[in-house]
Amino acid sequence: MSERRWFRPWDSAVYALCIGVVVGFSLFAGARSGPAAVAQITSDGGEFVFSLDEDRAIEVHGPIGVSRLLIEDGRARFTHAPCRDQICVYAGPLSDSGAWAACLPNRVFLSIAGRMPQDADAIDGLSF
Repeated sequence: MSERRWFRPWDSAVYALCIGVVVGFSLFAGARSGPAAVAQITSDGGEFVFSLDEDRAIEVHGPIGVSRLLIEDGRARFTHAPCRDQICVYAGPLSDSGAWAACLPNRVFLSIAGRMPQDADAIDGLSF
């Protein structure tokens, strides 16, 4: 009766190769640094895009007054709104892609976009 060997000489080479591939892909993915996320502000006056990497105070004029926004520490938020309820201010700072807040009475919309295109000819996922 023959003994079955559970570990063959080539098994260690296959395991080492698999570990090397996983580590290599992990290092490659972690080393890729894309452009900064952006805050998109839309109002009756137009659409404005600001990088979250640069701190700044922004005033946006709407139908009922001035909304004030602040970009600070990679996050954007409303600091003042001319409306009664201040729901946009209570939404707090936004930094995740897809997050948004709006002052509906003043028609000011703030959203965070995942990444800013590196050049003007960038193609998004919906283009073919």
